Amino acid sequence: MTLPEQFDAIVKTFTPQELVHKQEFLDYWTEKSPNGTRERWQFEKTFDVNLRFRKWLNNHKTNFGRVKVTPTPPQSKPDVVGEWIEEQEQIQANEQLTKEFHETIEPIKEDLSFYSYPTWIEPIIVIDVNGSGEFTLHHEQWRWVKEHYQELLEKYAGCKVHWWKEKK
Repeated sequence: MTLPEQFDAIVKTFTPQELVHKQEFLDYWTEKSPNGTRERWQFEKTFDVNLRFRKWLNNHKTNFGRVKVTPTPPQSKPDVVGEWIEEQEQIQANEQLTKEFHETIEPIKEDLSFYSYPTWIEPIIVIDVNGSGEFTLHHEQWRWVKEHYQELLEKYAGCKVHWWKEKK
């Protein structure tokens, strides 16, 4: 039974608002493996479409763990407000640097397994780029990523990469 057929069997248990995310869910889980023989959901040990879609909806509410909260500026001294503004500008600059970094290393996907890019490379954020064009990166599991992907990252980025936690 295909995943869309499984989904159609349980569709009545969801509200119309929840079903807005149906196609996005199916597109993700029916993505073919690199050799085209299996879909992503078929690599899972267990796959209950009802539970997976409920989890998808829950994750969607939090942007899949990437909740973007826009903080409100402090209402106190002008120097504190100035620091807050600088911090917000730095966050925006980092988002742009991260986007550009990921566009640069996009071909790295060809050297990685099916799940490696979204698990280990996609969550990397750029903290800074120094005058020599070297990147300072951050990842929650930076030691593991450094050990396994440092050379590939440097190859595709075309420069040295450093890890933010190492510099502290």
